[in-house]
Amino acid sequence: MDNSENLHLLGKIATGDRQAFEQLYAATSSQLYAVSLKILGKKDRAEDTLQEAFIRIWHNAGEYTPGRGTVLTWMISIVRYRAFDLIRYHKVRGEEELESEEFTAADELQDLSPEQKKN
Repeated sequence: MDNSENLHLLGKIATGDRQAFEQLYAATSSQLYAVSLKILGKKDRAEDTLQEAFIRIWHNAGEYTPGRGTVLTWMISIVRYRAFDLIRYHKVRGEEELESEEFTAADELQDLSPEQKKN
């Protein structure tokens, strides 16, 4: 799926279209999960972060600004922020620290195959 298709779905999601949300989820969840897992390093935490990110995407779909990047880049930034929030949460609580590396959305897109980049 290209950016125009993602943008179309995001517009529908902003109006509460659940089917559009399911389509966007199906098209992007594997890529976003990879971002989350790369940052957090643990499958269960990556899955939780992905779920929280998609809830945020559902609630904030109308806030996306096309001039600031692609839909996928916007979604990657949401996943990254959720992952870093989780790292900070565990650090403040003195719990097991998670490994974290700083990544940019561009770095994440470079890791994708050419076929995945089209989504």
